[in-house]
Amino acid sequence: MKYLRRLQEFHVKKERTGFELRELGYLKELGGALQINNLENIATTEEANGAELMLKRNLKTLELVWGAEQQNSGSEIIEGLQPPSNLRAFGIRNHGGSTGPSWLCDDICVKGLRSLHLEGISWGTLPPFGQFIYLEELTLINIAGIRQFGPDFGGVTQRSFLHLKKVRFVAMPELVEWVGGAHCHLFSKLASIECEECPNLSMLLPPSSERCISHAQDINITCFPNLCSLNIRNCPKLSLPPMPHTSTLTHIIVEGDYQEVLHLEEKILSVNGYGGSLAFHNLQKVENMKIEKMSHISWTDLQKLNSLSSLTIIGCKSLLCSEVDEGVIFHSVEQLNLYKCHLAGISLAKLLNCFPALTKFELNRSGEAQEVEEAELRFPSPRLLRYVKIFGYENLVLPMEVGGSFQDFSSLQELEFWRCGKIFASWFMVEAGTHHTSKPFLAPLKELTIYSESSVQSMAVLSSLTSLTRLRLVDCDNLTVVGFDPVMTGSLSELVIYNKPDIDDNNHRCSVAAHLFAAVSTTKAIPVGSFQQLKKLEVDSISAVFVAPICSLLASTLYRLRFTYDLWMKNFTKEQEQALQLLTSLRNLEFYECHRLQSLPEGLHLLSSICTLGIVGCPEIRSLPEEGIPASLKKLLAMRCSVDLKDQLKRLEESNQDLQVFYI
Repeated sequence: MKYLRRLQEFHVKKERTGFELRELGYLKELGGALQINNLENIATTEEANGAELMLKRNLKTLELVWGAEQQNSGSEIIEGLQPPSNLRAFGIRNHGGSTGPSWLCDDICVKGLRSLHLEGISWGTLPPFGQFIYLEELTLINIAGIRQFGPDFGGVTQRSFLHLKKVRFVAMPELVEWVGGAHCHLFSKLASIECEECPNLSMLLPPSSERCISHAQDINITCFPNLCSLNIRNCPKLSLPPMPHTSTLTHIIVEGDYQEVLHLEEKILSVNGYGGSLAFHNLQKVENMKIEKMSHISWTDLQKLNSLSSLTIIGCKSLLCSEVDEGVIFHSVEQLNLYKCHLAGISLAKLLNCFPALTKFELNRSGEAQEVEEAELRFPSPRLLRYVKIFGYENLVLPMEVGGSFQDFSSLQELEFWRCGKIFASWFMVEAGTHHTSKPFLAPLKELTIYSESSVQSMAVLSSLTSLTRLRLVDCDNLTVVGFDPVMTGSLSELVIYNKPDIDDNNHRCSVAAHLFAAVSTTKAIPVGSFQQLKKLEVDSISAVFVAPICSLLASTLYRLRFTYDLWMKNFTKEQEQALQLLTSLRNLEFYECHRLQSLPEGLHLLSSICTLGIVGCPEIRSLPEEGIPASLKKLLAMRCSVDLKDQLKRLEESNQDLQVFYI
């Protein structure tokens, strides 16, 4: 053991695992990093001297740790723990004495330190930090008595702090300020400052107008010119200059009440209720910005961000209700997201005109009160847009004429309308009791979601979309299959069509999916390629899918099938059982909120491809099929199920260790 070279931790007289400290004295070759714990168990100077730490010149890092309760440790104990003079990193934690060791606070023996960590101490005299001329990192945690820190703290010379790169203050209750002064220039290498839980800290960075004098060069330079990281957490009295105060400061976190209010990460900036000012001239590299609960940012300020490509605004009523100054144009912004925004129709139109380069636009009410006047949704450069999502704005209307409809959106790939209500109103006109429809979309559209949209009345409006890969039609009360063309299914990989039942009487509304598949199954000549790419299917009618013509179409590609809110189906017929067997590529089968379904398919065990089975909100299902489940099944999920089914699943879980069973 005496030739041991590495020992990360040593516990002094710890029950069962501890050792006498003098045993360290035998380890002459010990090097690397060493942490000595439970030093409160040392009773005499002889024990401390017995470790012979100063002779272990191979050590690079040493940490001396006392118990957190801080027993009163005499100064003679810590005096005997003098480290080797060539140590590079040193730390002391929870020393309970009132006096620090002379070899650290007076006649310093470790002047070559690169890193110093002091935590939980109450010494009358702290080390003269300015004499550690090679110091690169300084960490002070939970230290009483320090009200000020700065270049005049502790034996400063012209060589002090020249290598210091990182300073960290944590839980410093009496710290008030970082003081400037004649030697401020000595911190020119400082790159990172962290302050956490310093309740009285009021001044950390000098105001932007303050200059520090370098006597060596007799010129003015800004304090901390190379600071690139600033981390402030829960320092409520701290006043900061406009952030970032220099162009080199590219990483900032300001947190109050345990919530981030300012976060800058080079090209990404987020401000949420931040009370300070922003130095927009030092934010020229920011590409992605999110603003929330801010009242003192203007459109003119934002225009100064020349590299801005993505802008997200949440709330900020004062910003979004203000008129945009003449000439304010965001030429570089390609993505605009507006959440919880109080908008008037004319304000939205003017606002969109300021963003001629948009490729992605999202307007999301997110539960806020409706304050949008009836307005047409127009974009200054529709041919550039690739993604549009509108959520919860009931008075927006898609205009019919050229220049306003989605016929001009030649690059549009994804389109989503959620709970709007009038967006297609102009496209359905009643003439002599007959619906006359136009086609607002161009064929290149890949993904379309229409959720709870009462203004869409027939699928004829979608018939031109022959390149769709994903189509979701949910809770469209007035939607019919009139004008449905199977050609539009040739590229579909995902199809979701269902209507939720009325909450009050739990009765099903009209199933568009049932009518759609009924039309397909009775069509004599289905266009070549229809449904041949479909991988995911979610509908509200089990009987519409489990027919031989439909399952034959889906047999080779469908791997996920989910039935949602089918309130008709009770049990499976023989024909439906046979149709199910055609789905040879099926991997996942789910039944969701099918309240009247009483059983699962008896032939389920014959589907050798199924890996996952889900049963959620189907209380009438009392048991698994008599013939059992597929041997290929790896996961079975049941939620809000019957007591009988739950008991069966418990037994199944115990008997089949290879099957993951989840039930609630």
